Amino acid sequence: FLNQDLVGARMEGGVGSMLTSMFTRHPFSVARRCFTASVPCPVTIAFDMYGTTFDVNGMGFMLRALPAIGAAKEPALNAMWRSKQLEYTFRRSTMDCYVPLTSCTRQALDFCCDALDARLTETERVDLCSAYLRLPAFPDCRPGLEALKARGHRCVAFSNGTQKDVTSLIASANLQYCFEDRVVVVDDMPRPVFKPSPEVYHFLTSQAESSPDDTWLVSSNPFDVIGAAHVGWKTVWMKRGGKPNYVFDPWPDAKGPTAIVSSFKELPDVVMRHS
Repeated sequence: FLNQDLVGARMEGGVGSMLTSMFTRHPFSVARRCFTASVPCPVTIAFDMYGTTFDVNGMGFMLRALPAIGAAKEPALNAMWRSKQLEYTFRRSTMDCYVPLTSCTRQALDFCCDALDARLTETERVDLCSAYLRLPAFPDCRPGLEALKARGHRCVAFSNGTQKDVTSLIASANLQYCFEDRVVVVDDMPRPVFKPSPEVYHFLTSQAESSPDDTWLVSSNPFDVIGAAHVGWKTVWMKRGGKPNYVFDPWPDAKGPTAIVSSFKELPDVVMRHS
């Protein structure tokens, strides 16, 4: 009878009609079977922003256009800038010396300019940092997010950035309707600290009113995946490339990702298999 109800519900109005129809006609059978595979319970999915949803290498054309950088220095500066930005967040968390990510981004750029002898003007540096608010979203993000929401899952933007910066970033890519209204950022914490501090993940579940058992993280950053798994979340490593940039940390005492994907489009099926 379940198959008959599924067919009828799809014709009459989708998953919502299916649930109502099946519970009304066969409450005890439905309760026993609990929709184990085909209709998983909705979960909260936290999406990292920089490097996962938005391409931090998308500024390459802007860097190459600057005479002080050009094509010769762009690859090294682009990679070093991101690496140094993350390093500064780690160091500041360890030192209990928080500043917003925008400050870490600017300080990392200044370091790179000194290290590579790229003599950028103040205006050029300001423009580069402002471009972090207009990073391009990866093309697979929208269809993947829309498919997850269609299945009833809650998609939450989750970032080391500030509320203003991340909201602007999402709006610039017209993805605001793909996420929950609230953006969860470390800058809003009572005592801000960066990922992968456990307090950051606890803050997300408190804001989303979810539990570790029904919360997922999607991130391209292994340190983020390890941090979320450490507090009991399910995790997806968004592996968008190969070596040397995409290598998971070989920590024998760290829990690896629940799943590894290369596109947001794979996420609905991954969540179904592991829920």
